[in-house]
Amino acid sequence: MIRTRLLLGLLALCVLSAPMLLARQAAPRAPLVIDDFSAASVGQFPATWKWRLENASGDVEKARKDGVDISRWVVKGDGGDPYLHIRDEFRPGPTVSIFVQTDESGWKLSERPILSWRWRVNEIPPGADERYTETNDTPASVAVVYGTRFPFTPIVIRWVWSSTLPVGAVAYRPGRGRPYIIVVGSGSDRLGEWVTVERNLVEDYRAIFGKEPPNEPKGIQLSTDANRTEGAASDADYDDFRALAAYSPGFPKEPFTLLKQYMQGNR
Repeated sequence: MIRTRLLLGLLALCVLSAPMLLARQAAPRAPLVIDDFSAASVGQFPATWKWRLENASGDVEKARKDGVDISRWVVKGDGGDPYLHIRDEFRPGPTVSIFVQTDESGWKLSERPILSWRWRVNEIPPGADERYTETNDTPASVAVVYGTRFPFTPIVIRWVWSSTLPVGAVAYRPGRGRPYIIVVGSGSDRLGEWVTVERNLVEDYRAIFGKEPPNEPKGIQLSTDANRTEGAASDADYDDFRALAAYSPGFPKEPFTLLKQYMQGNR
């Protein structure tokens, strides 16, 4: 009799605890905040990021020694909400970008395949076109370094706000280490407006390379440049970089459209 009551009690406990266990298993993983600039100092270069110029890179101190103008990247704040501001004006020479490493953050695409961020494009270089070296300027760009392949060539996809290419275009400039770009914003529409972007990094990688991506992204790189367009400038703000397990509720998933006519080489 006692044994029967004990078994019934254990059975009841299992029945009651099963919904809670299933709820815990079904609960989505919390967003992984890569950077929302809340820990950065307003008016300063974001300390957790580094600059990159061709084969050179480094922190603020190295920038001062190497003569890199870090004032083009500065943390600003609107009503206490800090964000990164980048402005670049025409200057002959290579593009300078900034990056943050993510390979020790615990970010795995198998758990959080969505990269989410906000950006606000304020000025675009007219006529810029990422397909060609002589016009390769971009108002705003977020690139993910998935990994490397032999011989030490980075595997990169860039999501850009382009001056001229339409949303959905996929472009590529031939050359070692040059990334594919996916246009997710275009032209002067919505200038000065904060826009949220969410991209499934696994789906985009499959669509471009036809295979599964490495599971742990190595880093995120940002570039807003106008070094090819004489007399022009690029100006943009960035904020709230997060890795998500799924698209945000109500977020419209943009269809991936491969516009092959935009995949051209140098003129």
